[in-house]
Amino acid sequence: MGLFERDAQLDPAQHLDHQTIDELAVQHGGSYERGVEERQQRAGKALAYRFGGGGTVNGSTSFKFETPGQAAMGELLDRMMGDSEYQTLMTRLNSEDAPSVLGEIIGFNVLDVGLPAGTPGRVGTLVTWQPAADRGEDAIALAVEAAKVLLRLGASRSRIAQITTGENLPMFVSATESASFTAQGRWREALATDEEWQGIMGRLMASDAPGTFRRFTEWFSPL
Repeated sequence: MGLFERDAQLDPAQHLDHQTIDELAVQHGGSYERGVEERQQRAGKALAYRFGGGGTVNGSTSFKFETPGQAAMGELLDRMMGDSEYQTLMTRLNSEDAPSVLGEIIGFNVLDVGLPAGTPGRVGTLVTWQPAADRGEDAIALAVEAAKVLLRLGASRSRIAQITTGENLPMFVSATESASFTAQGRWREALATDEEWQGIMGRLMASDAPGTFRRFTEWFSPL
């Protein structure tokens, strides 16, 4: 299971065998250096910094951490609520001179849909989509097909996550990661001539498509 603490402006989104992952994504706007320092103190090695690209407000950031499942996330949150150092950090983050402005907390469950674990990347693409009525399984199946094509063409990791917070649920995210912008550019270029991908796009654009595209977002992690 996961949560995202999200800075007033950004967006963000793992595969453990037969488990879900909760993800805490925190997005922030303001002083980058101070914001990173605050979150590193709070999350340590579990923290990842993401800088908004396409589909986000430039300069926004997102921080996330993950646990192997919902029980583990609950235990972690209980410890956080009772930790004096964490409470002190939250007080500083909510003060008038805080280094950033908290915009949104987003929860995700990464689905076990048979995709390989892959390797985390430093460049990511997030596609948010909503299944058509009574077409949830069909939409997920098509998203998995698309993910497998991206992996075949060179993406380092591709996962399907279900958003668990906010409005207009159910909502899903297809998250694809690459080792670098160069690697991402190579598989993107290959999509233009890949017959399997073109077939998937045709099904997505059809009047009876199993889902509807909602948002496209990019990020990179300098950490």
